[in-house]
Amino acid sequence: MPFYRRTVSPGRLCPPRPGGPELRDMGDVCSLALHSVLYQLADLSRHSLFILGDIECHLKELRGRTRSLELRMGRMYLLLSGSHMGRRRPTPPRGSRPQRTGKRLGTEGGP
Repeated sequence: MPFYRRTVSPGRLCPPRPGGPELRDMGDVCSLALHSVLYQLADLSRHSLFILGDIECHLKELRGRTRSLELRMGRMYLLLSGSHMGRRRPTPPRGSRPQRTGKRLGTEGGP
């Protein structure tokens, strides 16, 4: 198959647009193509930023729901573990804190 020689001119490769830059050589065509690609990449990165922001909002909502369910399951577990033999654990009065033993973790058996 023969190889046909072709002549490529900037005017045929990238037709001029009204009000656009005048393309005189192949460097101008390459610069215009690079500008177009960079503009498209910037637009794509803007869209991806919006999508990631939406995903972040959904994840924050999901984290809140998960935390709420975790707390409810913990309360349910405490309620059921104390009443499995027909007795309930006494609930501490509101505002009271558990008694401290005065020992700190990791101080047992020290020098």
